[in-house]
Amino acid sequence: MKVSSPDEENIRVIIEACRKDTTLFEVVESLAGLSEEEKRRFEAKMKLYFFDKTDSEDMEAMKFFKILLKGNNARLVAERIRGENP
Repeated sequence: MKVSSPDEENIRVIIEACRKDTTLFEVVESLAGLSEEEKRRFEAKMKLYFFDKTDSEDMEAMKFFKILLKGNNARLVAERIRGENP
């Protein structure tokens, strides 16, 4: 499974973070299991939550979710961490 070039570096960073923090990996696995409709609903709620957020931690969290919700990125990250898709 390929990922677009601009996302590849972000995917690598997320994988490294998940390997250090199992809670992040649990979030990735949850997102990987969402249907397209569930992803759309989650993304809408995420946008509302982050609408008025401006600090750097919130911006990083929003970037994390946006990357994982794009296409099959969450599933790709989960597979790579489990060693199924190096």
